[in-house]
Amino acid sequence: MKKIFIILLAAVQVAQGQTIESIMSAPFPTELTASGNGKTLAWVFNDQGSRNIWIAASPEFKARKWTNYEGDNGVEINALRLSEDGSKLVFVRGNTTNGRGEPANPAMLFPAPDRTLWVMEIQSGMLRQIGKGYYPKISPDGKTLAYLYQGNIWTASLSDTSKKPSILVQVRGGLSHPRWSPDGNMIAFVTNRGDHSFIGLYDIAKKETRYVETGIDHDVFPAWSPDGKSIAYIRIPHIHNRLPFTPLRSSNPWSIRVHDLAGGRTREVWKADTGRGSVFTDDIPVADNLLWWGAGNRIIFPWEKDGWQHLYSVDACPAMERKSTIPPIRAILTAGISGKYRRTVAGVSK
Repeated sequence: MKKIFIILLAAVQVAQGQTIESIMSAPFPTELTASGNGKTLAWVFNDQGSRNIWIAASPEFKARKWTNYEGDNGVEINALRLSEDGSKLVFVRGNTTNGRGEPANPAMLFPAPDRTLWVMEIQSGMLRQIGKGYYPKISPDGKTLAYLYQGNIWTASLSDTSKKPSILVQVRGGLSHPRWSPDGNMIAFVTNRGDHSFIGLYDIAKKETRYVETGIDHDVFPAWSPDGKSIAYIRIPHIHNRLPFTPLRSSNPWSIRVHDLAGGRTREVWKADTGRGSVFTDDIPVADNLLWWGAGNRIIFPWEKDGWQHLYSVDACPAMERKSTIPPIRAILTAGISGKYRRTVAGVSK
């Protein structure tokens, strides 16, 4: 039946003067992002395999092409990050690596297109290469870039081009999900130890690392409170000897925890019900984080309680959750909440 449908579709399109090739080569945008002040938009436009960055700025928001990469060579552009004022754009160009550290290279390019960080000055359009790395995060003041490379957190200056990138955090385990605190004085991160993971906090002034909690579970997706006094994260219970490629319908329920920096107190503010929805699912597309701390001291999170994925919100204290007005998520979800300014995403006030 599927083959018949494809043949009929092809016949209809050819009859209308189109071909399968023209349909498959239709351009499409990805990686949409915005500056913190809401005055600049940036995205990647893939036109027949040629991937380039487009930018639109207020007040006209007229789209303009800012890079000129040509050819369907399979080199990705992603992880676009605009500074708070929209004056700088950081992005990654290159492909992920396999277990041997070899980047995907369908066009057999030399050298192979490893992931490389670039920064663009929006006003002049000048491009500057920072170095190898991925998962960039710009500091709240727009002067420093934190990113991941070789399992560590590195930093590079966005204001002083004479400073070379350097390692900021190097601890046991593979590091991921760096998150600047609202004042830019700390970075939260996840350190993965294989069968468990911790939330770490790095104090930039003191050059000290401490862990929120240590245990045998997976603590992931840190999210700062708007005032920077607390940090929320998701705790996923460890499952021993889980069989790969098999569905898991229920397990020990996952939970949301909040750590207060001043007193060092950590509390559970919400826990999934047993049975359906007890297993955490992290397959939401187009989301940098799966936990967001919005206005009104509300923490927003995804949950498949009824078999469909909804966004829910819970009061950071006390733990009284309510379902948001967002319909079940099937294909798309807008980007997460970040930065100084809180906007509305899919109907949820942040």
